[in-house]
Amino acid sequence: MSRRLKKAFSLTEVLMAAGILAIGFMLIAMIFPVGIKLTASATEKTIGTIAAKEAEAKLKLYAGYSNTLAFARFRVDGPTGLNELMLFEDVLRLGSILAGRPDEMVYPSRNYLDIDVDINDASYHWSVLCVETGNLNEVETLILVTRKISKNAKFPVADSNPVSTNVNYGYVTNTSITQNWPMPVRVDLRCIDPGLRIWQIYSIVSPSDSAYPSATGGNYINKGDTVIDSLYNGIGIEHFQVVDEDRHGIELSSDLRLGSVNGNVVTVWVVPPAAGSSRSPLVGTLSRSIVFN
Repeated sequence: MSRRLKKAFSLTEVLMAAGILAIGFMLIAMIFPVGIKLTASATEKTIGTIAAKEAEAKLKLYAGYSNTLAFARFRVDGPTGLNELMLFEDVLRLGSILAGRPDEMVYPSRNYLDIDVDINDASYHWSVLCVETGNLNEVETLILVTRKISKNAKFPVADSNPVSTNVNYGYVTNTSITQNWPMPVRVDLRCIDPGLRIWQIYSIVSPSDSAYPSATGGNYINKGDTVIDSLYNGIGIEHFQVVDEDRHGIELSSDLRLGSVNGNVVTVWVVPPAAGSSRSPLVGTLSRSIVFN
């Protein structure tokens, strides 16, 4: 009596099927990190927009509450003269309703008088660069929303005395990295290739400080960061994206100071990362013109 042979998969077919299945699982697994990164990025952009809108509302409330004496503070000349950007927090520090109220500049806002509330627990913070436009009681502002990666993260401290005789204003004038929140600081850039929009960090400290010669800048400016021109052009506050960065310098998305030539040194504002990190803390910007009553 003859036996009927039963058909089955060979070992080669089983191994091929297992290999195909393994490759499929690997491709699926690779999607998850990308999805998580995109979700986190979208969340940060959403929060950045909301926090910037809240900051705009607070600025408008302050503008309505204010008076010509408060507006006059915007007319303080910068270290190099008129049309120079300054921090809103610094210009209005004295006599301001924001003075001594750090809770007003974190998102979400918190009551700093509540002993059970630690405003350092907040992940997001906003700052404002501002300049008088020349129109009646009008101020041009650029709202910068930042976040810190951990509660204990520390950031560079810059000089915060905006008077015309203070050439150190906005620069990092000491080695202290004790700031609890990311804040804009002034950086000098030197043009090394106008055609390719290549710049090098010339100094992160005041040129008058002999203890700090031309600095490399460390991780102050990285690919994807935002660089803000320190001078107001009469139209708006210009800011540029860093599209590339290497040991030779940084490449900007557009021309910084049209007509720049080799060797030109200009001052910009940047938001440096936390100590020991190269990740930019800036998550959102918003430009607005605000009229003080």
